[in-house]
Amino acid sequence: MELTMSQRKAVTRKKALTYRNANRADKSRILTELVELTLWHCDHTRVALREAVRIKIVKTRLGRIPTYGPNLLPGLVKCWSVLQASVRKTPDLDAPGFGADAAVRIKNLI
Repeated sequence: MELTMSQRKAVTRKKALTYRNANRADKSRILTELVELTLWHCDHTRVALREAVRIKIVKTRLGRIPTYGPNLLPGLVKCWSVLQASVRKTPDLDAPGFGADAAVRIKNLI
């Protein structure tokens, strides 16, 4: 029976800590066990064992924030007011047409 990729990675993570601190004979034994179990090439298994204990820094991905020019903002405010969309969902609340006096500006546009 062949293991799934997630099962292979789980086994590799379990063995990686002992592999890192083992002597040469134990490393050879662990590597042979994993090669037989996962059916990976020994070079790939060795790299997978090293990568499993490496701390990875995860960067959060920010969504793209659209930028609207000053000529486009009055039209967008009018469209959002007609659609009854929330003005607070816009990316820049300090831009012209948004903020505390947004209701007054919307009435002037309509």
